[in-house]
Amino acid sequence: MKYSVLAGFLLSVIMSNSWSQIMSSLPSNGDTLIENEPNLVWQCLTPYLGDPRYSLTLTVSPMEENQTPLDAIVSNIPILFRENLTQNAFTLTSNQVSLLQDTWYAWQVTLLYNNVPLQQSEPWKFIISIPEVPQPKLIALRKVADNNIHFVQTEKLQLSTQDNGSFQTSARLIDNENNVINVQLVQVPSNTDLRIWEIDLEALDLDNGIYRFEWPANKKYTYTITIEI
Repeated sequence: MKYSVLAGFLLSVIMSNSWSQIMSSLPSNGDTLIENEPNLVWQCLTPYLGDPRYSLTLTVSPMEENQTPLDAIVSNIPILFRENLTQNAFTLTSNQVSLLQDTWYAWQVTLLYNNVPLQQSEPWKFIISIPEVPQPKLIALRKVADNNIHFVQTEKLQLSTQDNGSFQTSARLIDNENNVINVQLVQVPSNTDLRIWEIDLEALDLDNGIYRFEWPANKKYTYTITIEI
């Protein structure tokens, strides 16, 4: 009985000790993350983590509409519950959890003493939102001059053809002032019978405007199109 009273007294002292606080650190509460495997970081100021009676758990739960992070931690089934942590950080790798795009997640760290919750961090939340990479503009080449103006708003331009033969990879762009910019084409893999060639427009650092593209692919085929950047 005396031992129980003493243990309870010591536990209450520890709980009131400012050095046993746990504080979430990264990602910040409400952050939008552009990665699928975020690293959760917290600060545990307790000096007792070397003591085997103390341990840390991490809980990550999906949030439903109109829920607070605390509601999600308390009510929802966690997608991750990891016990006996010894570090102040944990990476949510894709082989452990599958985080969904545009979904909020709540997370909380708990300090335990002999498996009894002692202190908890404030529940925080984050959302995964990875921006989509714009697909390259794909233009079908013709054997005759193409008089249409093709608007290009992506960093890469792709050209497709079903024509066979050996093609050279040198072409040129000509602006409205007849300045010539030499370009190189790279053939990229295709899942169809089309042959697809790509130009890295970002690397050319072109000004906005209209350009005529001329490609003497070989002795048989010369392709001409007009693009607007």
